[in-house]
Amino acid sequence: MKNSKFSCFNSHPGFTLIELLVVISIIVLILSMSAPLFIDYREQRELRSSAQLLQGAFTQARTTAISKKIKVFLVLFPVTGEIDLKPGATTTTSVKKGAKGSIYLFDASKPTGGGIETFTSLSPPIILPERANVSIPAEAKVYKFNSSGVVFFSGDRGDDPDESNLTDIVVSQNGVTRKCFLDLSKNTGKVSFAIR
Repeated sequence: MKNSKFSCFNSHPGFTLIELLVVISIIVLILSMSAPLFIDYREQRELRSSAQLLQGAFTQARTTAISKKIKVFLVLFPVTGEIDLKPGATTTTSVKKGAKGSIYLFDASKPTGGGIETFTSLSPPIILPERANVSIPAEAKVYKFNSSGVVFFSGDRGDDPDESNLTDIVVSQNGVTRKCFLDLSKNTGKVSFAIR
């Protein structure tokens, strides 16, 4: 029979307060070291999501133009406003309105028997995430796909330092240093992107 005054403490196994504090401090240290990695991952994921939406819109426009053998206009609104799809035309059906970060696809077919091109929407607008800021260094907001899938647009060469005769659409976010550069090939209409 033990006759120690601390025997009641030895009979109940468990953790001491100091052991618990050490474990908690190790957990806090690990979390504080990994927090920047999680923030960077989230920012990249949001940029990648915006880029994939744009890439999908261009692919949809090209695929629709080829499969239906029509001209398709992809209209990108970096800011809320109006864009005239046929500048100088006497009709108002070529003026389209859009909200910031919206992408529209229009069928640019002429009616049977000739006449003026009509621009009918092919699908509901594609909306980029609210935090996404789109800039188009070449100022091409209207991308015209012909029935063979070749894309035509005004301007070329953006501010992507690694660009090689391609155009850029730059997606950024408020408070984020990284940007996403989308390169559009004029011949094929295919889009590739990189986050830097």
